[in-house]
Amino acid sequence: RVLNLCGNPIGDSAIRALSKAICQSRLEAAELRTCAISDKGCSALAEMMTSSRLSHLDCSFNAFGEDGSKVLANAFKQGCRLRKFHFSHNTM
Repeated sequence: RVLNLCGNPIGDSAIRALSKAICQSRLEAAELRTCAISDKGCSALAEMMTSSRLSHLDCSFNAFGEDGSKVLANAFKQGCRLRKFHFSHNTM
């Protein structure tokens, strides 16, 4: 149960819509490398981290920086279920 959208520049608005679907699904992993996600899309990533069944999330090589990273760090404080999280090569 893996969703792989690597290399598809879906951007922030699509990631917000996708987040709602992922939170209602049985997906265990989401590969979102190089999807043109910026700071604005990090709230949707955080929602996935805290409200879905995902145990693996890869959002490396996107365009979020310090503000987006803070949103993601806060998701960990809220009790996300991820066992693997990759976010290297962003603009932080």
